[in-house]
Amino acid sequence: MANPSLAWPLTDEPASCRTVTFLVQVAYGSKMKLEISTSPRATWVWAQNEAEAESLREILTASHCSFSDPTGKNAESRILDLDIGIVAAEGLTALKVAGYSFQWHPTQHELNREPTLFGLTIKEL
Repeated sequence: MANPSLAWPLTDEPASCRTVTFLVQVAYGSKMKLEISTSPRATWVWAQNEAEAESLREILTASHCSFSDPTGKNAESRILDLDIGIVAAEGLTALKVAGYSFQWHPTQHELNREPTLFGLTIKEL
């Protein structure tokens, strides 16, 4: 495999972030979108399927970010709960560094769809 340090310009990112990002982009390409929805108690990341959700778990674990599987009657195995506040911001930032972009989930009420979340751009549907 190519050396990830050669694929990146000089940055302040730790080498582990560059390696995870490089491996994800090699495996999946750089046009990966995740859907996001929020509530006062949670920030949910919706993967396309269970396999992608598992990849997201690996990225978050490698980045030392907290996450949990959602609970409740509408919980699905392809959803990750990133919590709220700085914990969610760290998780979303790790996914952004890994090459993902974000858009609002269709269930997110339109009045709660801001152009940014924790400083990251969230695109409209």
